[in-house]
Amino acid sequence: LPSLKERKFTMVVVDEAGLVEETQLSIPISLGPDKLVLVGDEYQMAARQVTNEGKRLGVLSAFHRMVKSGVVKPSMLMEHWRMCRACIQPVNAVFYNGMLTVADEVESSRVNDLKRCGLFKRPDRPTMWIDVKGKESHPTGVHEKSTKNDKEADVCAWLAKWILGKAAGELQQEDVVIIASYSAQVERVTAALRELDLTKIEVGTTEKWQGGEKKIVIVSTTRTKYGMRGDFIADPGKICVGNSRCTHA
Repeated sequence: LPSLKERKFTMVVVDEAGLVEETQLSIPISLGPDKLVLVGDEYQMAARQVTNEGKRLGVLSAFHRMVKSGVVKPSMLMEHWRMCRACIQPVNAVFYNGMLTVADEVESSRVNDLKRCGLFKRPDRPTMWIDVKGKESHPTGVHEKSTKNDKEADVCAWLAKWILGKAAGELQQEDVVIIASYSAQVERVTAALRELDLTKIEVGTTEKWQGGEKKIVIVSTTRTKYGMRGDFIADPGKICVGNSRCTHA
């Protein structure tokens, strides 16, 4: 930082600004740039408040506060270049009022790739919703305050294996990620994949994958009970992020 202060910046860009805490944002501000550009998504995850007082007061990240206040009018990028239309549709409808559009070349590229994989009868609708009748539990040890769902973890691992087998070489383990909002479920899914010798498939929390992408994304909700206030599954930002990480399915 001392070496940066010796330089003059015309512009400083802060990416994933919604996840940047107030104290962290003070660092680029202290550089005194002519322009400060915050790039983020108000509908995705915000910086978490670690103090009870901050939570009680509903303190927002600087990015979310600026957007909500209306003091600075944000510019919204509405052309989407990651997912095909069918994959982005649920998130687009729930969070963005249908304003996102998918470039024709992106749609064509994704559909053609999926035709070669042979995973879906309708390559233009590459989504699956699987109802798993599992049971939530709390492990002992380091993740005792977290939640896991053994049956759901096994289904996620099996599904990943099925996808790779069905794709017959068109997809590799490195093209797949399994996302869960609970650290205990991440650990349980990792163990299930290890039993199937699928150790190159990444598994991570929603926080880790904000801003990331993979061709195939499997989301493990772990908990699905309606009305769970304060729980990860009830966090709109996590729902938005988890369901918008894939490029293909």
